[in-house]
Amino acid sequence: MANQQQPTISLNLLPHEGKTFIKFYYKADNLINQKLKSADWIKYSQTYKCYVMAHSDHSLAKTYRHFGSEVRINTQYLNRPPRLRPTNGATILAGAHPSEPLAKKAALAVVQLFPLLQNKHTLIALQYKPNQALDSKLKESKICKWSEQSKCFTMPVDNKALHGLLDELLGLAHIWLCQTLKVKEIPLLLRLWEQSYSQAPGFISCPMGYLEKLFLLHYSLNTIRTYHSLLVRFLNGHQEVGVEKMNAFTAVEINHYHRGMVQSNKFSYSLINQSINAVKFYHQRVLGRNEVRLENV
Repeated sequence: MANQQQPTISLNLLPHEGKTFIKFYYKADNLINQKLKSADWIKYSQTYKCYVMAHSDHSLAKTYRHFGSEVRINTQYLNRPPRLRPTNGATILAGAHPSEPLAKKAALAVVQLFPLLQNKHTLIALQYKPNQALDSKLKESKICKWSEQSKCFTMPVDNKALHGLLDELLGLAHIWLCQTLKVKEIPLLLRLWEQSYSQAPGFISCPMGYLEKLFLLHYSLNTIRTYHSLLVRFLNGHQEVGVEKMNAFTAVEINHYHRGMVQSNKFSYSLINQSINAVKFYHQRVLGRNEVRLENV
């Protein structure tokens, strides 16, 4: 049995500039210091403030012979899996909903709509970057007409016309409305806000009653649009259970979803708080389930 007082050196792996070395760790000991200084394959590193050598079987064999029975060599740490630095570490999360963002359609051309006064009549003008496919489509349009006067395609200020344009440009372009062009019809707003989502089979659109309630209570348009996007995200994050079961969720399931948002570290606390309020509004004000309490999220 080795002497309890026998000096010991522990060998540890030392990654450096893409290579791996072996560093020597030991309690202060004159014998070890002398032995290390006399070994020409072992060098003192000013960077790491310790003795190091190449990580190879040859260096290890020489070290064993050099120290002999005078010093115990501990190699248990050489085969330990490398540990990640704190900044590159991994986090074990509680079982929470993954809370992934909704998939978006592939990038399409953008057609901007803005009001245009022409011959004392207000029209909607279409503006977009040069695009031959759009040019061809709009030339065949039953809604838009080319205006020589304004050098752009124009269309009537009409909800029905806008619905028609969305149909005509489906899969070809996204429609964007400037701030001076107001839309009051909720079904049209719903289509405009959801046109960029990849609406695969099973996609759950925002319930019309949800937007109607928000407008009825005079929420700002920015808040309504934010609540809409967050509720659609919540609904489609639970497609597998179906709307009926989703509408019967308790605070436990809803908290589970938002815990996933927190743990992902992808969202600000402000956005998570807005999501909580959007889902709470849906359950309490639209479904009338006032028993769903989310204050303790």
